[in-house]
Amino acid sequence: MVDIKKIVIKAISDASVPNAEKLREDISLTDQGVDSLGMFTIVMNVQDSCGIEIPDSDLDKVRSINEFVDYLSDRLV
Repeated sequence: MVDIKKIVIKAISDASVPNAEKLREDISLTDQGVDSLGMFTIVMNVQDSCGIEIPDSDLDKVRSINEFVDYLSDRLV
């Protein structure tokens, strides 16, 4: 079974987000200091890792680590 949370954490780390290991899972990444370029890079990394495309219309559904995990859990089933 794929560990979706690990995929999301790796996508964040690969995006060179400062203090990625200290990010809270339940708070919006932008509220924790991730800028728009960081969010774009995270989304691209997740898409590449999972082989899916996250439509622009769904981007407001993936603001926190938990939201990414929930969204991907639904899409990858």
